[in-house]
Amino acid sequence: MVTGWRWVTVLLGRLPLGNHLQGLYEAVSAGRRGWPILLASVALTVILQAGAMASFSVAAVALGLQPAWQQYFVCLPVALVIAAIPIVPMGAGTLEAAMIFLLAEHVGSVSQVVGLAFAMRIIGLVWALPGGVVPLLRPSTAARSERTEDASLSGTSNEQ
Repeated sequence: MVTGWRWVTVLLGRLPLGNHLQGLYEAVSAGRRGWPILLASVALTVILQAGAMASFSVAAVALGLQPAWQQYFVCLPVALVIAAIPIVPMGAGTLEAAMIFLLAEHVGSVSQVVGLAFAMRIIGLVWALPGGVVPLLRPSTAARSERTEDASLSGTSNEQ
């Protein structure tokens, strides 16, 4: 008989794509054991999201929208969640429509709100650009695997 939480690993081993679910379960289990790291990551996420909402709010004021800070901190995350629903690729149009619905009546014109939506996309792109430097600074996985294969082939040919 399986005791404790081990029944979860047994169940996941029987499911289709269970190896992927098993990896997810192990990651969650590691987070459960390391409360300080988990709490620190949640705190950093909250700080990052608050910074993003603050930058979006500053962009809104720069575009001439009313400085309704509380409304931006509530409506912009809701609009981003709506845009994340996979209706169309990259949420094209859903972010703009959600922002028009949530903000246009209260803080400015429709064109200003659509401009803010485009500014939000550009700000997100600029924030993500430094992540593109990481693969350039370290060798690619394909190059490392080729070197490993070459080393293993040369090692086997020397033994013969």
